[in-house]
Amino acid sequence: MYPIPNFPGYTADEQGNVYNKHGKLRKSFYKDKRKLRRKIKLSVNGIASTIALSRVILSAKLGRKLKPYEDACHINGEPLDDRMVNLKASDRLNNIIDEIELGRIDTTEEYLNQAIQRLQALKK
Repeated sequence: MYPIPNFPGYTADEQGNVYNKHGKLRKSFYKDKRKLRRKIKLSVNGIASTIALSRVILSAKLGRKLKPYEDACHINGEPLDDRMVNLKASDRLNNIIDEIELGRIDTTEEYLNQAIQRLQALKK
């Protein structure tokens, strides 16, 4: 069992499960089933936070809170496989590139041209 940083009393196992201080399994849920991302609600001092399960598990694996620019990247490309061995820290851009390679993001010429225009606007 791995303690979850910033959430005292909560632990995670290598299979991607989260437990409270009494050892009871916490259930994850889908906030939006179309995105295939599981969320989990954790409380500290009576204040509840809803967080992506993959970020919680990766944070426990690394032993630190993820930085705001870090994403929990699924190595095998399966967004519901939140086992520790399947998660790595990555930046948003590389995570998006992985999604494109897996065919999960629209890569039509029109879409890519819009993305290029948005990037060029950021450079100004």
